[in-house]
Amino acid sequence: MHVTYIGHATVLMEMNEGTIITDPVLRDRFLVLRRHGRSLTEQTLSLNRVRLVLLSHLHYDHADLPSLRRLPSQATVVVPRGAGAYLAARLPQEVREIGPGEVLRWDGLQVTATPAAHPGGRPLWGMNVPAQGYMVQGGFTVYFAGDTDLFDEMEEMGRRWSIDLAFLPVAGYTPRTPPGHLNPRTAARALGMLRPKLAIPVHWGSLRLMGPVWERLAYLQDPPYTFLGYASQMAVATDVRVLIPGETAEVAGPPAYFAR
Repeated sequence: MHVTYIGHATVLMEMNEGTIITDPVLRDRFLVLRRHGRSLTEQTLSLNRVRLVLLSHLHYDHADLPSLRRLPSQATVVVPRGAGAYLAARLPQEVREIGPGEVLRWDGLQVTATPAAHPGGRPLWGMNVPAQGYMVQGGFTVYFAGDTDLFDEMEEMGRRWSIDLAFLPVAGYTPRTPPGHLNPRTAARALGMLRPKLAIPVHWGSLRLMGPVWERLAYLQDPPYTFLGYASQMAVATDVRVLIPGETAEVAGPPAYFAR
């Protein structure tokens, strides 16, 4: 499996069973946000091979309609239950709804929706659709948390699934990480509950508010390394690999995990 951290909560996973993308934000500027660091126009991305899209919730920095329309029309978009009609009316792809605990079987993969502690919805449309994460089982078991805070079910998830790789959010696009989000310390606590073999921090360093003052602040660089420090104390059984936005790594089979 090849993993590319595109930025924010957008991860591209190229697997034997198919290419998956999470919460795609594929623009360098939208609303009041702009991309920090390497522009997407400088990156070579295999978007034409995407066949499965996982959307964790409807916030604009996770469910960006122009980005979704850039993906192949033959892809399947998996969304939280209650978001299907809204997105199906606006996208060329097939849209499938599942809610926490429900399973979608797709081309050799089993996708299970998991809980999340985060307000969902589409504020300007008055939609209150809960956020969720996903557990993807195929050659690897991969957990994509979406946006979340700590929640009790993480302990059960760690017991139920032998998680090979977890993508956990560790920050945001402003210096303050509000409730409903993991920060470097609470993300390390989540590792202790989930017990993945490997973790990659996401949701940091790629989107920021417009204006030059934001570009110089440490919150754009520091969170994944702060998380790494906490994880080395609080989740010693988990290997943590930091990918900078735009970086690709090859994930080998256990026990090698990341190919060197």
